[in-house]
Amino acid sequence: MNTIISEEEHREHIENIVRALAVLKGEDEFRAFLSDICTPQEIRSLSNRIIAAQMLYESHSYRYIIDRLGLSTATVGRVSRCVKAGAGGYLAAVLRLNGDNPDEYK
Repeated sequence: MNTIISEEEHREHIENIVRALAVLKGEDEFRAFLSDICTPQEIRSLSNRIIAAQMLYESHSYRYIIDRLGLSTATVGRVSRCVKAGAGGYLAAVLRLNGDNPDEYK
């Protein structure tokens, strides 16, 4: 099976997920949706990436994050690239979790 997908197909997959998330109301529905759609390992992986993004934003070293969360260097590197120059999702989430407005950082 070919795992490489086109940019268009990638966008379609993202839009499918965005539409599903956008119709959910409140944390309870989000929690239920994530429990249904993700395995426990996938949830842990997503959570650890968010924590890594927060730690990178707070200027923690790769080594500290890797030791603390058990992530690979490649994962921390990818999160770092996305925080610095990605689509803005990690940065928006980290800023909002910290009580800041991402619009003020554009």
